[in-house]
This record gives sequence, C-alpha cells and structure tokens, in this order.
Amino acid sequence: MFDITAYTKPLDTKLHSTYIEYLSFLLLNNVFPDASSIFTLSDAPDLQAKDKSVGIEITEAVLPEIAQINGEYAKLHFGKNTVREKEKCKWLIEKNGGEVDTLGLSYPVTDSKDEWNIFSNALKKKIKLLPSYKSKGFKRMGLFIFFDEPPIPFDPQKAMERFAEIQKNNLNQYDFLLFGYRNGIISFDFSNMVYKVNVIDQDTFDNLSLCARKMVERKV
Repeated sequence: MFDITAYTKPLDTKLHSTYIEYLSFLLLNNVFPDASSIFTLSDAPDLQAKDKSVGIEITEAVLPEIAQINGEYAKLHFGKNTVREKEKCKWLIEKNGGEVDTLGLSYPVTDSKDEWNIFSNALKKKIKLLPSYKSKGFKRMGLFIFFDEPPIPFDPQKAMERFAEIQKNNLNQYDFLLFGYRNGIISFDFSNMVYKVNVIDQDTFDNLSLCARKMVERKV
C-alpha cells in the first residue's frame, strides 16, 4: 500500500483521486511512450485525445473497508491530536478489519473472489458514464482500473472474457480496458479480444508514484 506517513499530510478524497489519475497517466506513458503526446489530463473523461478520437476514464479498484482504513490511518498520523480522537480512529480501523501496532498498519485478508468483485464493480459503475462521453463526440472509450497491490494471480484471458461478459448487455461498452497495478499494466482489447501484459519493475513504479504525489502536493 501507499505509505502516507512519508509525506507531510494526508490527501483528502478529491486529491487522492487526482493522485490516482496522475499515477495512472504516468504508468500508461511508461508502457506506451506516445501517450503523453496523444492524451491530455482533463475531466470526464480523465484522459482525452485532442481530436476526441479516444477518451480514457480512470478509476481505482478498492474495497470500501480498505478505503476507510486508509482514511482513518491518515487521520491518526495527521491532525487528530487528542487521545479520544486517536482512539476513535483506531476503533474504526479495527471495525473495518484492520489493525494498528508497533510495526504499522495491517489490512483484512482478501481472496481472489473479493478482488474480482472489486474489479467488476469498478467496471459496472463506470459503464453508466459512457452515454455522456459518447455524446461529447469520443469515438473510442477505454477504462483504466488502478489497483494498488500486486493482484492475486489470475488468467488474463479469462479475466478479459469476464469483463466482456459484464458489458455485453449494455448498449454502450468500453472498447478497451487497462488494468494497472504495482507490477505493470494489462491491456484488454475487446474489439479483437486480445490482451497484452506489460511489466513495470518495482523501482520504476515507486519513482512514478513519488512523482505523482509531488505533482498533487503542488496543488495543495
């Protein structure tokens, strides 16, 4: 997980979303160097080709419990000064399955089923936005799902088929999906039903993560 204690203060929900957008764009550009010349960071969708030939929506796949644990852990280290406030943060962390000890923060155990539910829900939620993007003139739309962990190993072919199955009954569908995580990006092309695994080493990811965080902190 991202080490929030390495910085001067936590990011609120909006700035955390901005961090995810910056990081996803940096990861995409690392794997596809032409990305920075094609896309600009914008809003609705988050990445837009200048000629509107392609748009990419960015979202983070995270369990609600994990999101609250991270938020409470940030409060515990920044700004919550009274004993009562700190105890409330710890209580909420434990209520959501986490634990704070002398070694740091631990999270509830998740399995492959939990992870797949997170990924599929991220896609289902963002499908609802497609009509508005199509109305803006974007010819092709992609979804970038970021997961801040090395996922439990899964079969990319089966994952692509399951993602396609989720979309099949929708009039509007994403043309491609980019699954970004700490070790790379898996690109799924639904038009041709092909995928590609693009590897990113840990040092590169850490450097890109740091760069994205610094970009966000300049906005604060």
